Amino acid sequence: MLMMWRCIVAIAHADGKVHDKERQYLLDIFDNMQRVKGLTDKDRAVLERDMEVQQDPFELLQQIQSPNYRSQVLYFARYLSKVDGVIDPSEQDLIDRLHASVTAQVDPSIREQARKALDEAEDKEPEGIAGFIDDLVSWSGR
Repeated sequence: MLMMWRCIVAIAHADGKVHDKERQYLLDIFDNMQRVKGLTDKDRAVLERDMEVQQDPFELLQQIQSPNYRSQVLYFARYLSKVDGVIDPSEQDLIDRLHASVTAQVDPSIREQARKALDEAEDKEPEGIAGFIDDLVSWSGR
């Protein structure tokens, strides 16, 4: 899960800056992860450092072995890209390239079904940060 969130933080840098709304959103998530999932102080420090120093999201993605976490990178990255109210073309490009990387070995018909499901899920905004974390906890337990 740590690598998943490191990858998402790296994606927040796609437009050249982690904006204040994105930063606060991520910090709220990390606060909740500490309470709900036992995120350690050491791991939180890594995530906060990543907000200051951009990492390569493709290198981080390669370190995520769980297909579930790899697919969650796409969902959360798309959701996070909307937090500041603007999806920068560089953010969209990066998300598209990550999606292609994650789904490269998947049958095309399954890939299309997954894309539709992701688009539908993207339209369902979680009920604030608490709902977001509830969703994260339930998804990460699968």
